[in-house]
Amino acid sequence: MESTNCTRSLLFVLTAVCLCLMSIVCQARTDEDSIDIPHKKFVLGNGLTLIVHEDHKAPVVAINVWYHVGSKNEKPGRTGFAHLFEHLMFNGSENAPGEYFDYLEPLGGGPINGSTNNDRTQYIDVVPTSALDAALWMESDRMGHLLGAVTQEVLDEQRGVVQNEKREYENQPYAKASQVLTEFSYPKGHPYSWSVIGSMEDLGAATLEDVREWFRTYYGPANVVISIAGDVDTEELKAKVENYFGDIPSGPPLARHDVWIAKRTGTQRVCIEERVPQARIYMHWNVPQNGDEQVIYLGLVGDILASGKSSRLYQRLVVDEQLVTDVSAYAYGMEISGMFEIVATARPGVKIERIEQVINEELEKFFLEGPTETELRRVKVQGRAAFVRNIEMAFYKAYYLAAGEVMNGDPEAYKRSHRITSGASAADLKKAAVDWLSDGALVLEVNPFPDYKVSEEGADRSKLPPAGNPPEASFPSLQRTELGNGLKIVLAERHAVPVVHFLLLFDAGYAADLLASPGTAKMVTSMLEEGTVGRTAEQVSDELDLLGAQLMSSSTGDTTQVYLSALKENLDGSLELYADVVLNPSFPQDNFDRLLKQTLIGIGQEKAKPSTLIYRIIPGLLYGSDHPYGIPFTGSGTEESLTAMTREDLVSFHNTWFRPNLATIVVVGDTTLDEIAPKLEKLFGSWEPGEAPEKVIPFVEPREKPVIYLVDRPGSQQSLVAAAKLFPPKGNPDERAVSLAHDIISGQFAARINMNLRETKSWTYGAYSYVLDARGQRPYLLTAPVQSDKTKDTIAEIYREISEFTGDNPATAKELEKFKNMATLTLPGKWETSKAVMASIAEAVQFGYHDEYFQGYASSIRDVSLEKVREVSGQVMEINSVIFVVVGDRAKIEGDVRSLGFADVVVIDEDGNIAQP
Repeated sequence: MESTNCTRSLLFVLTAVCLCLMSIVCQARTDEDSIDIPHKKFVLGNGLTLIVHEDHKAPVVAINVWYHVGSKNEKPGRTGFAHLFEHLMFNGSENAPGEYFDYLEPLGGGPINGSTNNDRTQYIDVVPTSALDAALWMESDRMGHLLGAVTQEVLDEQRGVVQNEKREYENQPYAKASQVLTEFSYPKGHPYSWSVIGSMEDLGAATLEDVREWFRTYYGPANVVISIAGDVDTEELKAKVENYFGDIPSGPPLARHDVWIAKRTGTQRVCIEERVPQARIYMHWNVPQNGDEQVIYLGLVGDILASGKSSRLYQRLVVDEQLVTDVSAYAYGMEISGMFEIVATARPGVKIERIEQVINEELEKFFLEGPTETELRRVKVQGRAAFVRNIEMAFYKAYYLAAGEVMNGDPEAYKRSHRITSGASAADLKKAAVDWLSDGALVLEVNPFPDYKVSEEGADRSKLPPAGNPPEASFPSLQRTELGNGLKIVLAERHAVPVVHFLLLFDAGYAADLLASPGTAKMVTSMLEEGTVGRTAEQVSDELDLLGAQLMSSSTGDTTQVYLSALKENLDGSLELYADVVLNPSFPQDNFDRLLKQTLIGIGQEKAKPSTLIYRIIPGLLYGSDHPYGIPFTGSGTEESLTAMTREDLVSFHNTWFRPNLATIVVVGDTTLDEIAPKLEKLFGSWEPGEAPEKVIPFVEPREKPVIYLVDRPGSQQSLVAAAKLFPPKGNPDERAVSLAHDIISGQFAARINMNLRETKSWTYGAYSYVLDARGQRPYLLTAPVQSDKTKDTIAEIYREISEFTGDNPATAKELEKFKNMATLTLPGKWETSKAVMASIAEAVQFGYHDEYFQGYASSIRDVSLEKVREVSGQVMEINSVIFVVVGDRAKIEGDVRSLGFADVVVIDEDGNIAQP
């Protein structure tokens, strides 16, 4: 889920695919108790459905509010209403005017979010137990007391935000393909034949009465499921929900769409042109709806075809014939229909016709032979492992229960999906593939509407309920030991689920590339799973799948990490494979050549997308090209460095930096030090230490005047405005104050710059910043995609906001208190999962924190004074050291940008070099 107040709905569909597939096709163990989410279900007198699951491992509560309305409930000419209304729900209610976040974030709420798809609109609040009443009050206030707060001004503001969101999405590569697929997949008039976000024309035509009528029709309690999971008492929670929601009128009776699959015959072809770096093919079939056993079987078919390195299409298209850089296949069941899709991105110069031919050949083979037993077992184990990992979080448990109730009328729908999945045979999958992938009637049924009753009394709407005493954040104690060869072990026990996580941290990241060649660290991590001395890449992939394990590796500026997540029942086998990948990579020449080509293609993709293009350009502008941090933040290097790279460079990097005395292994999960240390000694004890060259991170002197760099992107609908500068290293003594200053000016949704550009001006969907962790000076990066005619004004507003923040309009006591609360009250839920604990321990290892660092984390933030925040703001946010990078249509924006006057304007190319006039 995204962390802003409203998920980008078109992008959210892709996230929802993954989440829904987990609940539909991912359970493969015959022991149903292992996937049980105990719960109780209630229906209030006004029709509201409440589902409660108690989870007492952390003092947090996850609230999922699902309104059974989505874009399919709209009408042609009035599209985009469901998503527009989602935005309006965050803009204040009658008894809580202003931003929804301003009430819950200071109490420790987060994430707080919303999303819309074809079938439902979802709102989520994850809060500490102390803020439960406040969250219920807020959700019930906007459910029962919203319309008085929806004014023409509010509508116009949020309409502008949504239109900018639509522009931002449509400015991305392949966005047009999604629109065409939506339009052509279903017949005219079908409820899925228009996009969730709607058309610009329909959004512009929406009247105040239109949106009010939408609320009156679909936002009544009888059309709502509230699923709550976390540290609650069921009966007490039911009483609270009755108090806050029970007096809200149920809403009118609603008609429901019946199943309408709209299965097509024959082959329909559409060809479009778009500004993208590579050609891509989408193959789409209409299939049965969510919950139908056929779509569950088809989900397994998709995994067999394209999930993992041993999958059929990956082997044929990526490895053997090297026709594509990526391929995916999946089934997604919606409420009245479903879809099966295969997507493949062509390598440069490869004809789409050849890719389509190979896909059809593999499908025909599947139609004739079906899957092997090994393939079927692999995807079932993969699925179960994913589900087990997810249900460690209260949020996902609330999600699964709500999804089952809304989409299937049963909060335990995931169990039925599990039974179908675990019992699926090769013959079932073969038949489903033949029936639906090889080459329609509307029935209306009217039932009596229940006699809903409204409670005579309801909650006090005169004020928000006070939050209770906030729970204390709990971080597990750390245990340490060290192998004889210098490999350090840091362990935190977490026994909530039978999973153990491992993270090997090496003291070498992108900064070490300066001693080799840009892109080396990332190429090494990309190649680790491509085979060992005793295993091929396919064997590594197959073993991981059969073990239900996850293994991945990556690099940051300072470190390289190799991660393993293992089911406890398969711990020994998973660890043995992990050690083999870490210690004995073979870096096969053929795989190196293939990945090198893919990485070169990937650089082209990075340059084609404004948001990744700036990651490539800004490091060199901030640090200089000869600085260890002066290479692209993506880690992919340059065309020149990759062209010169050899397999031997990877071997040298591995021999130099992959040494036990340069590493720490973080272990978190269902194990003990007595159990795990001997296993690690057995597997890693003979690993020989070694010497590594010294890495020097020089200090970069601050600039004396801002500079605006302009990158021409002809035809852009938007400009991406970025502001960047250098912050002090992560380990600086004033880090708490620096972090709070950053949050106040631009680092959070409620920060000054985002509130100005998004909520007040409606120029952007979001203007956010982040500071990358580093041992040396860290990059601060603010990005704001804006409509082209507001490019100059956006730069001017960012310049003004930062100047005033460090001058005559510094941080206020109210702002500081708000962001302190946001930073501290979210901590109890921050470490809900073992993986989150592992990430914090890794941070402690990287920056040398003491073992009790996170135990006192909240108090160290609360102790920061306003004077200190103002002092560091003037130091770290000094405006003259800021650079701006603007990616947009030069012909439209250059004149305006040059007229700003406070900075020199330099036109550069996509590699950061000064462009020719």
